[in-house]
Amino acid sequence: MDAPDGLHSLGEPGDPVAVVSLLSGDQLDSSALWLRWNGLEIASGHAVIFCIDEIPGRTESAIEDERLVEGCKDLVVGTYGNDLLVIAGDPWEEGADILLVEEDGQRNPFASNSAKLVAILLGDFTVLCDEEGEYREGIFGEDGELTPEADRRLQRRRLDHDQDGPYARFLLAQNLRRSGEARAARRELELMLRRAPNYLWAHFELGRACLSLDERRRAVSAFAEAARLCEAAADRDSLAGLQAFALAWQASAATAEQRPDLSAKIRAIYPGFALAQEHGARSALEAGDEETARERIGLGLIAEVGHLGLLGLRGRLSCDTSGG
Repeated sequence: MDAPDGLHSLGEPGDPVAVVSLLSGDQLDSSALWLRWNGLEIASGHAVIFCIDEIPGRTESAIEDERLVEGCKDLVVGTYGNDLLVIAGDPWEEGADILLVEEDGQRNPFASNSAKLVAILLGDFTVLCDEEGEYREGIFGEDGELTPEADRRLQRRRLDHDQDGPYARFLLAQNLRRSGEARAARRELELMLRRAPNYLWAHFELGRACLSLDERRRAVSAFAEAARLCEAAADRDSLAGLQAFALAWQASAATAEQRPDLSAKIRAIYPGFALAQEHGARSALEAGDEETARERIGLGLIAEVGHLGLLGLRGRLSCDTSGG
């Protein structure tokens, strides 16, 4: 309401017949948004909610681009930068009514309903932008990404508007773990997984938080659940590499007796896993990211203990504390 003219624009109320004919079942809960504003733009189009008659065509385009699966009941209702805003065909399965679907098709449970989606989008720009719609000073680091401090403020603001929003809680937990606050990260992930228990990335993150706390049995369980969700997914073949990654993390937390069976399973699922970790470690070392390189080398050596490329890279680390 207080923004400069042209920064935000709101559509007129939508036709109730058109809205109700498109939305059905659980999706009907989102109809109030289009009955109030039939389309809106925030921050000069950086975030967009489509008019009701645009949604079918946008959904078809997303299916053609393989960002959505053909035959699904999802509806593409907007964009946020390069990501899609999608009403979930099955919000119970996804853990949220509104998904943020990335360019590679990754589905993130973004907002618990459409009204809170709008509040989140407007809230984001109060954190990121000044009164004129320009990015605030100090928001981005030299790498072009949000600074950890700005990211934490952003996620907490999202949770102010939507306490049940799973994705904000996940990103906040990730931020906390990377800042050395593993116990706080674990608490946020536990809350998040009550809402979205099938979000496999949260199980990855919970496993890593538990490893940081030396809760190895719980870490094994979290990584095992991530691997199970990969295997159970409809597109399980495309997730083979991710499943192998989860198993490698599981093996890193497992006992010495459990590790050989997990290593064999990794090689069976993804024979090139160790080589992929070698490439990832090389890239990380070239970028000066020794922490990521160390992780990649350790995970790769779990799959193939004597992998020469990984052993050679391990010798380049400044202080080799990995057990292989």
